[in-house]
Amino acid sequence: LCSLRTRWRVQIQTRGKYSDFAFQESMSKFEESEVFNGLIERLRTKGSVSVYHLVEEMSQEEKNQVVTCRATTRGAITLASRPFGRGTDFMCLDESVNEAGGVHVIQTFFAETEAEEVQIKGRTARQGDKGSYSLILDIDALRERFKKPVNPDGRVVRADRVAALLSIIDELEKAADDKAIQAAVKKLRGEIFNESIEEQKKFVETNAKGHEEAMEIVKLLQDKSPDMGKVRTFIEAQNPATRFARILVLVDATGSMSQALDQVMKGLKRMFEHAKELLEENKDKLGKAGFELQLAFYRNYNSGKDLLLQSSAWESDPDRLIDYMKGIQVSGGWGFEAVEIGLWHARRQPDLTQIILIGDAPPNTDDEVRIKRETAALKYLGGSPKYWDATPYKERVYYQTVVQELKEDHVQLDAYFIDPCGAGAEHLGTLKRQFKDLAERLGGKSEQLMLGSSDQLVHGITLAILQHVGGAQASELQQQYRKRYM
Repeated sequence: LCSLRTRWRVQIQTRGKYSDFAFQESMSKFEESEVFNGLIERLRTKGSVSVYHLVEEMSQEEKNQVVTCRATTRGAITLASRPFGRGTDFMCLDESVNEAGGVHVIQTFFAETEAEEVQIKGRTARQGDKGSYSLILDIDALRERFKKPVNPDGRVVRADRVAALLSIIDELEKAADDKAIQAAVKKLRGEIFNESIEEQKKFVETNAKGHEEAMEIVKLLQDKSPDMGKVRTFIEAQNPATRFARILVLVDATGSMSQALDQVMKGLKRMFEHAKELLEENKDKLGKAGFELQLAFYRNYNSGKDLLLQSSAWESDPDRLIDYMKGIQVSGGWGFEAVEIGLWHARRQPDLTQIILIGDAPPNTDDEVRIKRETAALKYLGGSPKYWDATPYKERVYYQTVVQELKEDHVQLDAYFIDPCGAGAEHLGTLKRQFKDLAERLGGKSEQLMLGSSDQLVHGITLAILQHVGGAQASELQQQYRKRYM
């Protein structure tokens, strides 16, 4: 971010027909800065100015609107988070912008690799269009970042490395022209690269040692009377979490559920961040603890074998779950929905701790399961009565049966029901009763999910995570969470 006191050469254009992008890591800080607000005021003396945002939490439709219709128009300033600096196809169709020099890209953070900087530069001057690029950095913030003995990713940096990095930043601050700036940037990147190489060497050495230990265990297991105590010690060392939770978020993905899916996606990152923050702060009391989430989406039998159920891998990285959700589209719908298929999928997950169910329709009755499978196979799916035989859903799944199996496995379930607009009071009443019964039978709660904000889901799922990994400290962890975030 650009500092008022010490900064690189500023190339912000002030012509009214310019369209500007700013790729930064801390959007709120940048937008609140005196530099940005001063820029807006100067631009408004020359014509109208529109400010747009591009962040990952936006829906795909909202992103497309900004990328294709707004970001490259006359007088537009778009604040985009770092990921949009790669692969986003901004196309300038406004001739007045091209005539004024094209899209101007401003990078406001230090990219540790030249490749990322090249990608950001490539968001302008595309396919023969005009364009320009500037890099603006806060030298003080850069110095603060690299003076610490531990990097943001947790790597420990040697004292001599820290001194070398700070020395290069001093050179950067004193650079008098573009050539000197580029030389200092290249030197800084080289130093960071050398540090990463050392880390990779350590990683290889550590894994080589781990491989040798693993091979010893393999040989040990081939003995007629292996030392199982030694085997157990090795396994526990490789799986250090003493309390581990696996939470399945099970969502109706039929046509009426698009807003609910958006809420899940927008809340995922906060769930992980809040839970991990509290677990880290309380690690002395908790010992080692961890959790994973999986997303699963159910529809109905008329969606066919490929779309009846879709599920992600088990993940401890919210970004991977968000990427997976970007490929999920709501579709289908057939009265009561195939909740039973979602629960059947849950039953097949090893070491499952809890289910979070989100839907706006009750599960199919036993008769509906039979009738819908037969009708879908004959009417919608090729006309073969044996359609389901060659699929994972060969056997009929009944709601009550799979609930009993989950109860025997001690799996907990929290249910969130959504008022299905236009479905009628009888449908809503059945939905409430069924979800309440399901939650009570599996030791959880049922409540109506209010659309419009992801807070309710974030709080509910994070509290569930803390309950299962907190052990004796669970109530204290949940209280800390409520005090801090609710």
